[in-house]
Amino acid sequence: MINLLPELYKLRFSREYHWRVVIMTLIFIDVVIIIGTILLGPVYFAARVQAETAATQAQSIAKKDNLHAGLVAETATLSATLKALSSIPSTALLFTDVMPLISADKTSAISITGINYTLGSKSGTTQSVTLVLTGTATTRNSLAAFISILKNESRISSVTIPISDYAADINVPFTITIIAS
Repeated sequence: MINLLPELYKLRFSREYHWRVVIMTLIFIDVVIIIGTILLGPVYFAARVQAETAATQAQSIAKKDNLHAGLVAETATLSATLKALSSIPSTALLFTDVMPLISADKTSAISITGINYTLGSKSGTTQSVTLVLTGTATTRNSLAAFISILKNESRISSVTIPISDYAADINVPFTITIIAS
């Protein structure tokens, strides 16, 4: 087929054709980008929600791990305490065994302000207990009576008090060391 158009028109026609192809290609790319954005938008938001959920679950797991670590540490502490308690022989004289003896012998003239309980050495099947009582007696005679009553108890093997505690006549401060077995 023969083209009868002059060269100038042919060149313009060719340029217009190429511009139309470029413009249509750009419009097609824009339409694809817009459609892709519209279609991928919900997927993006769903992925974002899943990422936030995963982060929340990771924090929850981290909290549970910290709680678990705390429970493991507490269990180890309790195990060590139980091991220490199980090392006390069943024949040991406990604090609850000695205190009724002392409180039964104590009169209103004796005021006990401090008690120090120490598990002593084991001899044979029994283990001794050392108690250090601190307090105040209203008179020297009431302190001496309390000491003599404690010495007469069958479960108490030794009662010692410094001689300097007998120095005052009234409001006598004292420190008594009691060994019970």
